[in-house]
Amino acid sequence: MALKAVGALTLSAIRTRFRSSFREYVRGGIKGYLDNFENDVSNLIERWFWEAYVLGFVGAGGRGSPDSSIFWGNVYIDLESASKFAGDIRSGKYSSKGGLKEALDRVDLYVARLQYFFDLGFGLFTLDMRVWEIGGTEHHCEDCLRYQGQVHRYADWVKAGAIPKSHLLGCTGIACDCSLRPTTKPESGVLEGPRGR
Repeated sequence: MALKAVGALTLSAIRTRFRSSFREYVRGGIKGYLDNFENDVSNLIERWFWEAYVLGFVGAGGRGSPDSSIFWGNVYIDLESASKFAGDIRSGKYSSKGGLKEALDRVDLYVARLQYFFDLGFGLFTLDMRVWEIGGTEHHCEDCLRYQGQVHRYADWVKAGAIPKSHLLGCTGIACDCSLRPTTKPESGVLEGPRGR
């Protein structure tokens, strides 16, 4: 599927539109409107994750189109997860009391992934130095702890697959609060790809 950016939106606007649309689909799915539910949700994820990816690329000064193979190589995990989510909705998992809130909370995990795709697009073009900073979560995975304090070019972090909130990390990116902050420090540490779980 060839995707095109839908316009000059901010990441905040992308989050708002994606969240609103996804929540609307989930509400409809729980009420039984399931004819094209899984396909519609997959298209929604592809569209808005691509938009965040392009926004990051353009925001870093990229021209033309970003590498779509990198996008597709990363979005597959979200599409698989959305397929499982659709199956859960179809099975009635969220039809009990409190189920709607639980399902809508799950939508917010997908909304948080927009930042990852923005960062991925941004990193394709950016050569500035970034330091890995541990976030405020109580427990950190081995990958995040290993990266703490390391300084590398942003593009090198991306090429290694070491981006906060990545599904490749030991924490799988869920509740990851780490960040790559701009720094003037020189490069430090040995950058290896995430080891995962």
